[in-house]
Amino acid sequence: MTIYDCPAMSWQDFLNIPNGETVFNHGASECVALANLYNEGVLGGGFVAVGSALQWWTNGNVSANHGFDRIDSNPQVGDIFIASCEIYNCQFGHIGVVVRAWDGSTFGTMEQNVYGEFVSRHDRTMANVDGFLRPINQSPITPPAPSLLGTQRIAGPNGANRRAEPNTQGEILEPHLDAGVVGNFVNFAHGEDPYRAGNHL
Repeated sequence: MTIYDCPAMSWQDFLNIPNGETVFNHGASECVALANLYNEGVLGGGFVAVGSALQWWTNGNVSANHGFDRIDSNPQVGDIFIASCEIYNCQFGHIGVVVRAWDGSTFGTMEQNVYGEFVSRHDRTMANVDGFLRPINQSPITPPAPSLLGTQRIAGPNGANRRAEPNTQGEILEPHLDAGVVGNFVNFAHGEDPYRAGNHL
């Protein structure tokens, strides 16, 4: 399978691209094609028109014109890494996307053109990494919070039960709200503290 061009997609859509898939855009299916897909498709940025992966780092206009901070340590999820020499090509460099943050010894990546012109995942050390480009004021893994009406609330990370009465003895009603779901309410009442005296909703 091949993904052509740079279609708009969510961070989760990007992560769901399987190993072995080929990304092709701007006339290439090498490592930079995956970086272009991430920058244009996920971040909504413009085409980074430089001649090689290494120039995403060495050409200062890339960070200045495309909304990146230049970072040299502690990569975070959503950063773009650029590396050169040793296991990477010295002249053209190599590029990929950080999908697991630095744990003190390695970080996880999603890359293309390591074993061939297809996507693969790796654990990388800082050896021969030139630096990282971090999207400014854009977090691909944290979508913006929706605007809520006065009668709406978002269920927390554990979801929320619906009950017939505002206490832990009230009958649980279906359906419950899954984590992150916006609920529409007619009215609000202060119920008992569910964690007081060992109570749990």
